[in-house]
Amino acid sequence: MATMHDEITVMAGDDWEIDAVLEDTDGTPIDLEEATLQWTLITPEGRWSAVSTAATVMVNDPPSSGAIRIIVPRTATNLPLGRYHDSLRVVFFDDYDTYWTGAVLVDFNLFSQIPNTELIADPLTITPETV
Repeated sequence: MATMHDEITVMAGDDWEIDAVLEDTDGTPIDLEEATLQWTLITPEGRWSAVSTAATVMVNDPPSSGAIRIIVPRTATNLPLGRYHDSLRVVFFDDYDTYWTGAVLVDFNLFSQIPNTELIADPLTITPETV
């Protein structure tokens, strides 16, 4: 049975790192020693997102902790704003189970709209001009 995670907010155009702990229905962490993990992101329109193929799902040490990290590089995250849906499947040999699912809010990121070559100053040091 899938666990519904809290809404996750990420910024379009940034590197994403999403941490989770996968647990059984009684709250015991799942031992991921022999597992293969699959993560997918579905668009607000209900379509599969190509972000899914760019993602890497890593099992943290020790695998018995059930802790994972989903990493998506910024080259794949410049998505339209909106509420997406994700699911994480755990595969043990021929047993496929979706353990984790929920909403992913892709939020606006001004920096993803500005090519780095056009930055004229460090964005943290820009001061507004007075007229």
